[in-house]
Amino acid sequence: MKNDTYTIFLAVHNRTARLRILHELELDDFSIVEASSGDEILKSFNTVNPDILILESFLPVIDGYTACTYLRKGWGNLQPSEIPVVFITSEDRRDVSEKVSVSGGSGFVTDSFKPGELLAELYRFLHPVLPYNNLEALVVDDEKITLHVVSKCISELVSRVYTVKTGEDAIALIKEKKDSLDLVILDYLLPGMNGDEVCRSIRRDFNMKDIPVIFLSGISERSLILEMFQAGATDYINKPFAAEDLHARLKNHLRTWLLTRRLRHSEENYRQLIESAPLGIISMDMKGSIIDINQKSSEILGSPSINDTQAINLLAFPPLIKTGISADLKSCISTGNPVSGEVPYTSKWGKDLYLKYEICPVYNKDGTYNKVQAIFQDIMDSKRIQRSLEESEKKFRTLAESSPMAIIIFQDDYIVYANRAFEVLSGFPLEEVRSKPFWDYIHPEYRQLAKDRGQQRQNGKDVPFENFEIKIFTKSGDERWIFVAVETIDYNSRPAGIASMLDISNLKETEANLKRTIEEKEVLIREIHHRVKNNLQSVQSMISIQMKGISDDLIVSQLRDLKGRISTMTELHQILHNSDSINVIQLNTYIHNLAEYIINSHTDRSRNISLKYELDKEISIPTGKAIPCGLVLNELLTNAIKYAFPENREGIISLSLSSDNGTVRLQICDNGIGLPPDFNIEKSKSLGLKLIPMLASQLNGTVEFNSDSGLCCTLSFPS
Repeated sequence: MKNDTYTIFLAVHNRTARLRILHELELDDFSIVEASSGDEILKSFNTVNPDILILESFLPVIDGYTACTYLRKGWGNLQPSEIPVVFITSEDRRDVSEKVSVSGGSGFVTDSFKPGELLAELYRFLHPVLPYNNLEALVVDDEKITLHVVSKCISELVSRVYTVKTGEDAIALIKEKKDSLDLVILDYLLPGMNGDEVCRSIRRDFNMKDIPVIFLSGISERSLILEMFQAGATDYINKPFAAEDLHARLKNHLRTWLLTRRLRHSEENYRQLIESAPLGIISMDMKGSIIDINQKSSEILGSPSINDTQAINLLAFPPLIKTGISADLKSCISTGNPVSGEVPYTSKWGKDLYLKYEICPVYNKDGTYNKVQAIFQDIMDSKRIQRSLEESEKKFRTLAESSPMAIIIFQDDYIVYANRAFEVLSGFPLEEVRSKPFWDYIHPEYRQLAKDRGQQRQNGKDVPFENFEIKIFTKSGDERWIFVAVETIDYNSRPAGIASMLDISNLKETEANLKRTIEEKEVLIREIHHRVKNNLQSVQSMISIQMKGISDDLIVSQLRDLKGRISTMTELHQILHNSDSINVIQLNTYIHNLAEYIINSHTDRSRNISLKYELDKEISIPTGKAIPCGLVLNELLTNAIKYAFPENREGIISLSLSSDNGTVRLQICDNGIGLPPDFNIEKSKSLGLKLIPMLASQLNGTVEFNSDSGLCCTLSFPS
């Protein structure tokens, strides 16, 4: 093999035969180069450099036999070649066999070949090293791709593979090839006659009653699988399957088949075969005495030697009688029918075992028998695992069936297990749950999402545990909200998904009602904020009217300060009325709007004063902290406007707002005359300045004054 693709040089003149050949070759990844005559084959051989030739015996210019002879002996510049040459011919087999041999051909296939026959012949030469190169197999399946995969896999083990698509064709081929067939691979569901009927027909034939019959099917129902074994199946392999697993299983069955066949037909090789077997093998005469035994038998039983084991009479030994093994041996002796079983057993040497055994008569060439053979193994470990799995499954079912949550297991897009809670949730009786794909229960809005994730789990992909909310349909057509938690598990040796579901429809409805109630209350609260703002503005208007009738500058100043304090509340209610949230306020917006209002309300004093802002955005505080913070700003900003710049001096007031590690800092600085050296805020006669420490305390914060260059006041409080 030069690379992963074989090159086939094809020269078939008959159009019908050529099309059939090309159709057969499509089943594998061959590179095909065609020629129209034997002469063209010889001239192009070195250029094509094929792995194998397929030649029709009758070709123009130079016929196939002559071309093959020239190829073997050399022709012109062409050196002799031993490349495999397979002939396609319509001649009688007895005539063509000699011609192929004389010309140096490797083999031949008639132009009426059956499906798979040509491929089998090609694989025989492309894969020349075969562990069972005298064996033949039959594959029966109505799926083209399965036929191809299985045929290719088994062709690496045996010399010839026959393929058919129906049970009737299988029976016909078996009758023709029963003396040469060594393995049958069957699909259970076939057009016409099913696989179990084919298997029973095979078992009725004496010469084929022990041939390995392997069922290869996608069926998972236990009753149908049991029916296959009752029909005489040797093994069952579930679709889809790994090619490596199939190859290993078939190889194992072929090995067992060869062992059984050689034991029956060849005493000469008997010892070598049984000693190499990984199973215990004992031959017994009709009276229960052990005639022959392999070393593995003594190892399994814990016997110190083969002689010690042979001292036991298998029909009279009490422990064997108690377990029923002796009765099975007697049944095989009296009826000639194979018997099998599994029993716990403690050997004579105190070893606890769980024996799995097959007992069958050993036939002579004339069809009689005078001994039986038992093949056995200790399956204690596998039984422990099986019991552990059964206990685990029992615990799971107990937990699942008592759970108030709906629990399902899905595989191959269908539910393979559902508890009673799912029946209550979905409204579907448990017998109907498996009747349609799992995804059909899910609302179309969420179906594709659930299907994509579910299929990834079923395909064995690493999907982490997750939970989400989706809607499903009940049997009555109602929509129900469910909370789903999903995980990947191993179920029947294949990946599957397990989902726990909780009906949250009532919770969803309550949540929607609460949301509507909250929205209604928020609308009401906004309306209250709006009305409070309007009332406060009315108070401010009345104060403004009152101020016009008062000539005392002190009283006017006090009323103006009062308006400023009220404005901090008015501005807050205005922002809350327009805000998306009524619980928090954007402090930068509040500070900016309030500062602009204060500076505009003191136009008689602030003509030459500029405001500069450095306000961080996205600083949110609860609404309860906004008014104390705004009042501090009002008092400090009003104080700076009144006293920092006497005689209408020009000045700058800077406002900065920042937040660091949960602490908000509001700083109001001016470049005015600052505070007197002996200033003490606690002894100040100004109500506004006395309010500042009180307001800071309400915020659980602090306030600091600095008068090195003008006045700078810093308010710090937790957000």
